[in-house]
Amino acid sequence: MSSSRFSPLLPWIFPATLLAAGSYLAWAVLPVPVGATGARDVRERVASRLREAEPGFRRSALETFPGDPWSQDDAFAASESGLVEQLANENQLRIGAVLDAVDADVKRRPRDDLGNERGRVAPCMPRPFYD
Repeated sequence: MSSSRFSPLLPWIFPATLLAAGSYLAWAVLPVPVGATGARDVRERVASRLREAEPGFRRSALETFPGDPWSQDDAFAASESGLVEQLANENQLRIGAVLDAVDADVKRRPRDDLGNERGRVAPCMPRPFYD
C-alpha cells in the first residue's frame, strides 16, 4: 500500500478552509463607524419612520394571529426589528443608535394616536403550551 505524502494534511484542509473564509469575510466587511450615532435630525427622522410604521405592524400582527396575543407581540417585534436594521443600514447608523432614538421617542410620546401604550416589551419567554 502506498500512502500519499499529503494524507496527514487531509484532516486539516476543512478547518483551514473555514478559517481562511472567515478571515476574509471579517476583513472584507465594511465596519460602521464606532461613533455612528447620527445627527439629531437623522435620529428624529428614523424614530418618526418607526413610529409611523407601528400601527401597520400591529394591524398586520392582529390579522395574522387573531386571538393570540403572544404571537401578535412576537410578530410585531420581528417587523420592528427588521425595520430597525433597515434604517440603520440606510442611514449608516449603529443598530444601538436607532434603538436609542426609538427609546427617546417612546419616552417623549408614550401613547399612540389612539391612546395605546407604545413602550411594550417583546416576548422573551417560550410560547406557553397547555395540556
